[in-house]
Amino acid sequence: MIQDGPFFRSLRESKNMTIQSVADDLNSVSFISKFEKGNSNISLTRFERLLENINVSPEEYFYLRAVKNDTTISETFTGQDMNYLSSDFMATVAKIYQIMTFQDLQSSNYPQLIDQLESLKQNLIPTVRWQRYLIIYINILISTCRSNLEKNPNDLTIDESMQIFYQQSKPIATYLYSVDTWTAFEITLFRIFLFSFPLDTAYQLTKTALSRSEKQHSFDVIHKMRVDIMFSSFSLFCNFNQKKRAKEMLEIATRALDNDRDLENSTALLFYQGWFDIYFDNRENGIMQCNQAISIAHILKQSSLEKNFRSSLELLKSYTPNQRNFLFFT
Repeated sequence: MIQDGPFFRSLRESKNMTIQSVADDLNSVSFISKFEKGNSNISLTRFERLLENINVSPEEYFYLRAVKNDTTISETFTGQDMNYLSSDFMATVAKIYQIMTFQDLQSSNYPQLIDQLESLKQNLIPTVRWQRYLIIYINILISTCRSNLEKNPNDLTIDESMQIFYQQSKPIATYLYSVDTWTAFEITLFRIFLFSFPLDTAYQLTKTALSRSEKQHSFDVIHKMRVDIMFSSFSLFCNFNQKKRAKEMLEIATRALDNDRDLENSTALLFYQGWFDIYFDNRENGIMQCNQAISIAHILKQSSLEKNFRSSLELLKSYTPNQRNFLFFT
């Protein structure tokens, strides 16, 4: 039996969620109220459902409780082998990524991608918040695939497409601003919608994400997700010629990785610094830095990272200043 009612209440409130929105057929409003006041224990099965309803994994919950109680945090949370978070939301996001990771994204593949995304969308329930948000995300991906089809009669300019994405992603931005404690759910939600936000919103939410997930910065999974946000925001700002903001993201990442044993992300930082130079400062020096990162990835036997760097560098080499239709995200 679990007796964490008061702490659960503080976490629920930090997510800006009411008892009514958390209650379901397994946990009634009256039962949750008693549990939160410390007047009732709860079984593990019912407690896991409550955590699911506030979009917090069990791993994160017990980590945050340890932080609050100022107790020693187990290596389970800080070790390098911790690379998962259990939730239906994460599993569904992984399915979407799997669909989108074609080796060769030619226009001939897009109809198949669209069919697979539509099929996945049919299994999602709009009345469940996280599923409703993923339906919006899938719709944006489908629109992107359709815009890449050859001879598409409804071709839109990049600006027109982005305006549509801005409107579609408004509910997600509103939700993210309302949450005080960001866990893996909010970080992942922000990460997948990042490219669809207006630039000012993306910048503000990047700062918000890093600030409101700070409590978990030593949780290895969250640390990696935070660094990923820095790099992803960097690529967004590069694409839209936001030099000052792109540089700020690199500076934040540099501080986050200072004295860090995360060799993979430290190598990635070198690559992104080269990317910055290619776009804004010294093209030849930037290419040299990117090649250094590729060499380090090879030495570390990080084959997937090396492959990603090589393909990315080829795209970066084709970039020319003020090339309005050149968008490259990571």
